[in-house]
Amino acid sequence: MKNRSLEPVTLEDIFLALNQFSDHVDARFEKTEAELFAMRMEIGSVKEDLTTVKRDVSEVKDKTMVILDDVASFRQTFDVELAAVRSCFGRLEARISGIEGFMRVVMERLSLPIQIA
Repeated sequence: MKNRSLEPVTLEDIFLALNQFSDHVDARFEKTEAELFAMRMEIGSVKEDLTTVKRDVSEVKDKTMVILDDVASFRQTFDVELAAVRSCFGRLEARISGIEGFMRVVMERLSLPIQIA
């Protein structure tokens, strides 16, 4: 190992050291610049992915709203049809009750034993 304190420092030594330092800074700058470029590309890719996900979520939301509207429409139709069926059963029960009453009257007049279920 050289003992530098005994050797005189020349202007050429200073320029050589500055050039080496400058080369080191340039290399580090280029590496940092390349890393920064790679990060920008990755960020751009992530932005595109997020845009795609956002669009997909929006499509799913729209389709879900259509399905919910269809379910609500079906529910309304079902409620109307169910009310109509209940009304029919009510009229049918009334007619059956009327027929049972008529059968009782007929059987009583014919003096037959009454067995209506």
